[in-house]
Amino acid sequence: MTTKKADSHVTGGAAAEPASTDPDELRADIDETRAALGDTVEALAAKADVKARAQDAAGAAVERAKDGAHQVGETVRRRPAPVAGALAGLAAAVAAVTMIRRRRAMRARAHNRRTRRGR
Repeated sequence: MTTKKADSHVTGGAAAEPASTDPDELRADIDETRAALGDTVEALAAKADVKARAQDAAGAAVERAKDGAHQVGETVRRRPAPVAGALAGLAAAVAAVTMIRRRRAMRARAHNRRTRRGR
């Protein structure tokens, strides 16, 4: 039964080539590792910066809203009749819902008045 010597270093869970004894190669390897570590730290710091991430998300949402508004404007310019019809339908639906809610509220108030008198 043979055992491996501990002369190789492990990178990311996978065994790498055996470590070199040449000082120039070691320095280059250290420089590469430092650069990778710096990138990792920078990425983690960006993830931890909640305020900046929220601002980025808000900026992206504003851009999407602007694009959507622009597209709606273009649609209205190209085909005003269908858009006007859709808006009229929406207004009618809002008016109907408002009237139904008011009627229900009036009936509930009237019912409450009647039940209080009967006590």
